[in-house]
Amino acid sequence: MYKKYNWLFKGVHKFHFFTLLILVFQALDTILSMIIPQYISRIVDAGLVSKELSLIIKFIGITVGLYIFSHLCSLISEFVFAELGKRISYNMKKKLLEKMFVLPGEIITANNDKLLSLFMNDIGIIERLISNGIPMLISNLLFLIVICIVLLLYNYKLFALILLIMIFTLICQISLNKKITQKTKLVMEAYDNSFFYIRNTLVSLLYSIGMDIKDYILGKYMPLEGKSLEANRKRVNTLIIASTVPSIITSVGSVLLLGVGAILVMDGQTSMGILTVFVYYSNQIIGPIKSVTNYVAAWKQAKVSIERIETIMKAEEVI
Repeated sequence: MYKKYNWLFKGVHKFHFFTLLILVFQALDTILSMIIPQYISRIVDAGLVSKELSLIIKFIGITVGLYIFSHLCSLISEFVFAELGKRISYNMKKKLLEKMFVLPGEIITANNDKLLSLFMNDIGIIERLISNGIPMLISNLLFLIVICIVLLLYNYKLFALILLIMIFTLICQISLNKKITQKTKLVMEAYDNSFFYIRNTLVSLLYSIGMDIKDYILGKYMPLEGKSLEANRKRVNTLIIASTVPSIITSVGSVLLLGVGAILVMDGQTSMGILTVFVYYSNQIIGPIKSVTNYVAAWKQAKVSIERIETIMKAEEVI
């Protein structure tokens, strides 16, 4: 995919340096994510076995420090992505302007209606994907992968339950995201119709004052506005369901995890500290799963924008 979209990054000043920085901080964050669960389990187990307050405080201090350092790595990585997104946006706008001066007049005329949109909207969509979408995708994917590895090494039985919760949540989120996308399209179509009508009405309002067309305008506009508001209400309801269902799945899964984990602790197959780690991370998987599935929708939108710009960039130049 990088080769296909190489023209996006080619010419960006210090692109390889920024890529190296991102890899370094993401690697540090991954390592810290693998270490932190060990200290969480030790906090509980050390307190139950030794009953030494100083030891618990020591483990808490180390864990808090690791968490802060982990978030700091993520923060710096996002700063780098933001800078990279800005430079890519600048580079694309510069290339587009340079391209305009070597394109035939008929191509510019044929694309005249979307040229401003390319600069104001499409490039903005691509920049947001790079600045926000990609770092969120990478960090959340790494989090899910690392947690799966760590939990699998701790206890494969509890991990199997966590994996089922993750898969079920992912399936539900993907299904709900499709519905949100469909309803969003309906909202935009309904909004476009009502906006187009009221805009033309307001523009011509001065010419219609005194004419007996109030009932006609209200009769035409208000049904369109009603459809737009109703479509938006349905989308909002879907968004509410999309935020509630994964939460229910995770909550139910946590209860099952506690029950199964308690049995394993009683049988001596795991420790209370390890069970605490499983319960803690079972409540942390909703956000990453949502972010990963939402990225797919954002990428589809950005891909359309990239292809729109690409048609101009690859257009035949004046010889």
